[in-house]
Amino acid sequence: MTKPRPMSVVVFTALAGLLAPRSVPLDLTKGMLAMAAIALGGGGSAVLNMWFERDLDARMMRTAGRPIPAGRVTPTAALAFAVVLIAVALTLMFWVAGLVAMAMLAATILFYGVVYTMWLKRATALNVVVGGGLASILTPLTGWAAAVGTVGLEALALFVFLVPWTPPHVWSQALVRREDYANAQVPMMP
Repeated sequence: MTKPRPMSVVVFTALAGLLAPRSVPLDLTKGMLAMAAIALGGGGSAVLNMWFERDLDARMMRTAGRPIPAGRVTPTAALAFAVVLIAVALTLMFWVAGLVAMAMLAATILFYGVVYTMWLKRATALNVVVGGGLASILTPLTGWAAAVGTVGLEALALFVFLVPWTPPHVWSQALVRREDYANAQVPMMP
């Protein structure tokens, strides 16, 4: 339920953000614990996504076999699992890297789990442009904040590399599964 393949991209981009700052030497233990917090937060937001989208997942061939629509996990258990993962992630990030990194991780989780999943995905065909673009930049900024305790303009340079990649990546999947998205009534470009 934590979507390991998509979450590996989250972890990789956060690691890029963690390793990018040259102003502070990386503390290996702190870095590993921050990455664990990011992985837990990403996994928790993925479970939250599956919990909220269980009705869509049941109507799409690609996702009908996921644990909730397939009846292997109850929605209540999934929501509880998401809350625990997110709470542990935020607590760990605060303990390891401080308030700014925890706030960035919280913003990432809220953006993906609430803004994108609960609002944009069902409301607009631009869901990936807006949702994917902002979610793409928040994870490396979280890594950056975990490394140095702040988020400066230099961290935003990561935006140039990540935002343009997300829409075409998702759209290529959407083209292959156009009928699935139509059946679930999810607006999707192209």
